[in-house]
Amino acid sequence: MPWHAKAVAAAAAAYVASPVDLLPDVVPYVGGIDDLLAVLIAVRRLITAAGYDVVREHWTGTDDGFGVLIVLAGVGTSRHHRAAPSSGTEE
Repeated sequence: MPWHAKAVAAAAAAYVASPVDLLPDVVPYVGGIDDLLAVLIAVRRLITAAGYDVVREHWTGTDDGFGVLIVLAGVGTSRHHRAAPSSGTEE
């Protein structure tokens, strides 16, 4: 996995753990949006760099949870698991 993908994941983890946020966590419903965006950017970078299958293999949560995560990150499974065409042409 490229170092930059790991760096983005580490930066997202540090941002989420940090008490300093762009949107204060004390604001109901809005306070966690910046943390969520940081995590989703990191997940998107990891899936792009390592591949869907590698990230899925290391996922320890539920299948539904993983599905929600990749949809929110904007890397839905349809892009990663296309069936090979049966003939040499696609429609």
